[in-house]
Order: sequence, then C-alpha cells, then structure tokens
Amino acid sequence: MANSSLPDRSRRLAGMLSSLAVLAGLLLGSAAGADNTGVSAGNFADMLPSPLGHYLASRHAQSTGDLDAAADLLSLSLASDPDNPQLLQTCFDLMLDAGRLPEAVDLAKRLEQAGALNGVDRVTLAIDRAKAGNFAAADLYLLSIRGAGLEHFLNPMLRAWTQLATVGLDGAEKALGPLGAINGFQPLYELQLGLVTDVGGKPDEARIHYNKALDLANERAFRLIQLVANFRLRQGHPQGAEALYATFEQEHPGSFLVAPLRRAMKEAGKPKPIVGSPLEGMAESLYQLAGLLESNQSSDAALTLVRLALAAHPDDPIYLSLLAETLDSQSQTAAALAVFRQVPPDGLYGWEAQIKVADELHKLGRDDEAVAALQKLIDSQPGRAEAAIELGDVLRSASRFPEAVKAYDTAIARIGTLPASDWSLYYFRGIALERSDQWPKAELDFKKALELQPNQPYVLNYLGYTWVDKGVHLDEAMAMLKRAVDQKPDDGYIVDSLAWAYYRLGNYDKAVIYQEKAISLDPSDSVLNDHLGDIYWKLGRRDEARFQWQRALAFKPDADRVAPIEAKLQRGLDAGGTGG
Repeated sequence: MANSSLPDRSRRLAGMLSSLAVLAGLLLGSAAGADNTGVSAGNFADMLPSPLGHYLASRHAQSTGDLDAAADLLSLSLASDPDNPQLLQTCFDLMLDAGRLPEAVDLAKRLEQAGALNGVDRVTLAIDRAKAGNFAAADLYLLSIRGAGLEHFLNPMLRAWTQLATVGLDGAEKALGPLGAINGFQPLYELQLGLVTDVGGKPDEARIHYNKALDLANERAFRLIQLVANFRLRQGHPQGAEALYATFEQEHPGSFLVAPLRRAMKEAGKPKPIVGSPLEGMAESLYQLAGLLESNQSSDAALTLVRLALAAHPDDPIYLSLLAETLDSQSQTAAALAVFRQVPPDGLYGWEAQIKVADELHKLGRDDEAVAALQKLIDSQPGRAEAAIELGDVLRSASRFPEAVKAYDTAIARIGTLPASDWSLYYFRGIALERSDQWPKAELDFKKALELQPNQPYVLNYLGYTWVDKGVHLDEAMAMLKRAVDQKPDDGYIVDSLAWAYYRLGNYDKAVIYQEKAISLDPSDSVLNDHLGDIYWKLGRRDEARFQWQRALAFKPDADRVAPIEAKLQRGLDAGGTGG
C-alpha cells in the first residue's frame, strides 16, 4: 500500500521506480521481480539506488511528458556524479523546461564553474543577472554566445536590450544590426528597432520602425497589431489604433482577440507600454523567437524560450498562452491544462483559453467536466459560437452523437450564414446525424458542406462511401471517391473507401489493389484489415482472408464489429458471415 502522506511528486517517482524495478526483475529472471510488486512508496529510493536506474527512470518520465518527475529523478542520478557535465546539462534542460527556474539557475552556475556553458545556459544566467539589475553582467553572458543556429538570433535580439541599459540607444541599435542582415527577418528587425527606440525615449524613430514592420509583414500577427496599437494610444492617436484593430478583424474574421483591447481603450484611456523596460524587452524577444519556433514545429526549443520569457516577465497572458499551446503540442496535457487555467478569463486570450481548458479536459478523459465547462461558456456568451463548436466536437468524439447534433445546431444558428471556411460545421454535424440514424438530414449537411468547398476530400469521401454502402448514386459516388483519392493518395481511410466501393460493385480485382495500398498506409487499422479479408475471400484466397480477419480482431475493433468478424472466421464470408 502506498504511503498517502508522500507528496504527489514523490508518489509519481515511487510509481516509476517501482515499475522499473519490477521490469528489471522480470527481464533478469530474478525472484526479486515478483517481490517488488508490493514495495511501498516509502522506501522507493532503495529500489534502484544506482545512478543508471534513476537515469533510466528519468528518461521514461521524460518520454511520458512528466518533466517534473524527470527532473527530480535525474537529480538523484546527478547527486551520485555531481561534476558530470552531461548530466548537469540534461538536468538543467529539464528544470528549465519544467519551469523550475531557480533550480535551473543553480545548475547553470555549476555548468559555468565546469566551463561547459552553452547558449541557453548563458541566456538563463543573463536573465537572472538582468532581473537583479546587473545588465552589465547580463551583457557579458550574451556577448559570449556564438553559433549559427538559434544563437544567431539570441545574441542580437537580447544584447540590444542589455546595451540599451548599459550604453544607450546607439549601442542597442548596433547590437541589433546583424538581425537585419538575415534574409526574411526584416519585419522582426524593424519591430525590435521600434521597441528599442520606444523604450529608449525616441518616439519619432519608433513610429518609423513600427510602420515599416507593419508594411513588411506578410501577415500582420496579433502581437504586432497589439504592440503598435499600444504605441499609437500612448502617443494620443486612438484613431490609428482603431484602424489596426479593424484591419486585423478584416484579415481574421471571427477573431475574438481585439475586443478586450477595444474595451481597455475605452475604459482606461492612455495605457502603459506593453514593453516598458530592458528586462521586458528581453522577455519580448524571447517570446517572439519562441513563437516563430513553435509555428515551425520546433516545440522543444520554443518551450525553452517561452519559459525564459516568463522568467523575465511573469504572468503575461500571451506568454502563458504560447506556453500552454507548446505543452499541448508535446502532449503534456495535464501541464497545458494547468497553464491555460492561469490565463485571466476576462483579458487577452481569456475566451480562447477557457475553450482550450475544455479541450484539455477532454483529452484527459474528463468529458463530463469538459461538457459542463463548455455549456457554461455557451450560456455566458449567447452571441458566440466557438464554445458550441467545441462542445459538438467533444460530444462527437465521445460518441454522444444526438447531443453533438444539438451543439452544432446551436453553433450554426449563432453564426447564421456560414462562410466557405466553416464547411466543417456541416461536415461534422452530418457525421453526428448519420451516426444518430438520421441519414436524410445528414445527407443534406454533406451536400451543404460541398456547396461551400466542392472539392473537400473528406466530405467527398464520407458522402461517396456512404452512398456506395447504401447502394445508391453509385456512379456519382465513384466519381467523388476518385476525386478524394486524387487529392489524398496517402490517406489510408480514403483509399479504403474507393477499394470498398469497387468491392460493393463486384470488381474485386480493382478492390484488392486499392485495399492493399490502404493497408500499406495504415497497417494496424481494424476496419481496413477486415475489408481486405473480405476482398481476399471473394478472390478465393481463403487462408489470407482468415489471416486478415484475425489481424482485424487483434487491432481491437469497435464492439459491434467483433461478432461479425468472429462469424467470418468460423464460417467464412459465404456461409453465414457478412462483409463490411
């Protein structure tokens, strides 16, 4: 029995160490493996006392996304070999990614003593020194950053701020210069110059750089709009800020990000600067780099930088939102949920964060909580459709199809005339209707989705497959399925639909070609293996058919498909079993 008095983190470590100890015993064939299943959490540290055991347990925790446990476990390994630079670096990385900055700073100082600092270590120590007001020391750490990768951006963007604090605006502009020479980074360079000259007390120069950033940006991201609008408001130009808000809404219809800014503009008048000091400037630089990395699927580096940004400027809602999104992209669902809950619900990203809270609850299997949270949001904002859409998605994923239909009904009613970009609402409601045995209504929704997006492959696939399965509109269905496969030749489910259409038409030779391709694309799908078994049977390949049906059962089909597959294994397809 576990010791309930242990902290949660200790219990997690105990569970991991216990599991590894049992596994080690089984692999070694020792009697200890059987005995360890009953070991209490209170003496977990005795189970795997070796540094290697703790290291392996840390790697396991890291692979499951539990960075806190991974960091704690590796610390146990590091205690046995405290001067090992590789362990020090890995432990530092884990502490930083887990958001445990004081411990990360201590480890960075130990790496400094060992002469083993890398770029991120130096940034961490620079942030620590800047927070203490020692920008000269921070600048020295940054000056030593060398490299052609991420360091190529960290050095100029961060040193611009330490130079501003220690030398002045001329030094800051000179330090930032190399960023402007990087192809494609001119908008970011101009924005950084705008911020530096703004904080440096040169509003006329700042205005020029901000406007250049707006002109050069291929897409005016919300943060760019927010920063420049904030500057215009501080300069007594609310019309200029409103023009930016209107442009953003025109380019991003349905966005709910501008509303809090407008509300603050009316209520508070002249705002405080978003970036008002060199330390906040360093945080903003880290955030902007983290956002670029996350958008390019480099979530590990993005996580590190956004953690550092929050270390320099805690509780900024836009930083918290990026942190939560990054954690979510790494499947650290519980951690993402905790961060989304830190975003103030009435401020920037608040509405989006509350919807994401429900999404994370759903991913954690806590559907009742997710549904309750979304219903509360729906009731609180009768004019908004986003929470109703999310509720429909959650209910559909949970196979609660009639309830999902009602949620989608609410969303569609609130939107009114759906733009082409919202084709998926009809598509998903169509799925929920079809699974609720309301085919005539479902068919209408699929057709409406195709009116909005005539070549949408998933809608073509779903409608075409269902028509073939019902034996209606076969020529049109085949044409739709071929169009879907032409667009998505590497999607196993769409290729399976075309194969199954040929099967239903009795063209088994063509069916097997497409079905074998579908299996090659998704070999562990139960339905695809079941279909291939049916096609093999029709071609007289009976042993291969039974093999595929056995595979279909091994891949855990839906409960209502188990009995038909078992019947085919016992009696074959022609002697009582049914295809499909």
